Amino acid sequence: AGFCLNQHCSLGLNSGRRLDLADADFRRYVPQMEDHNHDLVVVFMRMSWQLVQCLIGKADDPTSMDGEAIRYETALREGRDRGNLCINNAAKMYRMWAAYYFGDYDLAWRMYAECPTLEKRLQGIFSLCRVIFFKGLTAFAMARRANGAVARRKWSRRAAAAAKQVIGFMKKGNINCVHMAQMFDAERAALRATSGRGGDSAAAKAKKSYETAIATAGRYGFLQDKALCSERAGEYFLERGDEYWASHHLRMAHGMYLEWGAQAKANQLRRVHAGRIDFSS
Repeated sequence: AGFCLNQHCSLGLNSGRRLDLADADFRRYVPQMEDHNHDLVVVFMRMSWQLVQCLIGKADDPTSMDGEAIRYETALREGRDRGNLCINNAAKMYRMWAAYYFGDYDLAWRMYAECPTLEKRLQGIFSLCRVIFFKGLTAFAMARRANGAVARRKWSRRAAAAAKQVIGFMKKGNINCVHMAQMFDAERAALRATSGRGGDSAAAKAKKSYETAIATAGRYGFLQDKALCSERAGEYFLERGDEYWASHHLRMAHGMYLEWGAQAKANQLRRVHAGRIDFSS
């Protein structure tokens, strides 16, 4: 029953449940699990709860995964003391996601790289799709900022491998990955357009693919991914010097992050783009 409750909370987080409701679930259920001495379940629940708190603004440093629910080093120590690699993997997985949301792509990739067994141990669990999604997005982000063709090709290959995995999930009937594949299409086209290799056709492909991914994420109820797709589209248009579409997408992302309940993430958008984007309109 405890592990079913943990799955209920984590799947809600992965599926775009409003973060205030997710926070309320954890505040209700974690003490119940503690009363029943389900210590292992409590550790896993506190890790996903801490990601929620980082996003809603209840952590001084949202990429540290330290806060009221649990501290990152405490989670790692629990894993070592119990000899439980899954705890270590989960701590790094959630920190990877937090790092990507808040723009620390180096940390995001380091967290993924430190978990060589993560994907194998998540087989059959929806969290695997989320890990592949963030792995691919991180690789695309690293490729966009890479200096030199060799580094860009390295990260592009990693991104392409993630995209291939997502396509494999889709072929097996996982409709929850459709918008992820579309997002990867957009990021691939954006990479070509911003590196000067694709010309107008790549730019047009990126614009259309971002719009498609945003629409699909919304249609399937992944509010957090709709916001993320909009943010990435806005960043792409900023790189292209298109202030109109950049403002449109970044304002949309800001509003959707607020709707999701990710106040800290919305605040970060405002800070990063202060003076360039008017988020009041």
